[in-house]
Amino acid sequence: MSEKILKPPYPQDILPRQGWTVPISTDDLLKDCPNLLIGHMLRGSVEQCIDMTAGEDMPCITRSSLPLERMANLSCCFLGSYFLISYFHFLPDNEGEAAWKEEYGMRCDLITEDNYNHYPVITVVGWLLREIENRRLPYPKVFSKQSDFEENQLKAINVAEERNCQIAQQEWQNLKCSEENKKQRIAEFIGESRCNHAPTMLNYWHSTIDIYTAFDNVNPVKKISSGWSKKLAVNLQDYLCRSFVLLKDESKVPHIANDALWVKQ
Repeated sequence: MSEKILKPPYPQDILPRQGWTVPISTDDLLKDCPNLLIGHMLRGSVEQCIDMTAGEDMPCITRSSLPLERMANLSCCFLGSYFLISYFHFLPDNEGEAAWKEEYGMRCDLITEDNYNHYPVITVVGWLLREIENRRLPYPKVFSKQSDFEENQLKAINVAEERNCQIAQQEWQNLKCSEENKKQRIAEFIGESRCNHAPTMLNYWHSTIDIYTAFDNVNPVKKISSGWSKKLAVNLQDYLCRSFVLLKDESKVPHIANDALWVKQ
């Protein structure tokens, strides 16, 4: 009978603590650290996850390593503070991945073998937070009725105007259709991506990259299913697969200077 292989001990320094706030403001993080990175773990070696066929200066994450269905609520972590690159080997599970609230405090009792997994072979990639936050994601949508076409076109323009500080004036104009599109009832809309702090019971630094449609600036897309949501997701996937950095050296990660961004004073 083979002996049970014990998992390495979970890093307790990334657990949420009493007096830490939620959510951390991404705007405040970027003011403090404009080059802040968010990291993501790919399961497998660099050779398995990164396509180098176009040359070493044009690496691309394989679509199988970052599939389309994961573009809704893509799991990431804020780097530059307590969360280290090596911690991506650990992935909370079961109670460990449940959402954390301030009143829960620090739950060391949840560090059990049932509540986290350890992956020995991984590839860690990162993206600049400023390039994810409010990133424009254009997508077309076809309407069967002229009345639906006109109603949704107007609604999207109104939402864009409400976002004012996030969508530049010239970009709203893209919401207006060409004459050819009007005949086919094809409307061009602009969604966007944002990164939201989403701490779990065993990882305060967990966040998600979320997609928002032109019609809803509050509730992100939860599932990639319909044709238009797939077009939004493809737009984000293309960017993430081509505009990443391989994360290996902790010394090259930009650091957050002000811990008052999450520690209540």
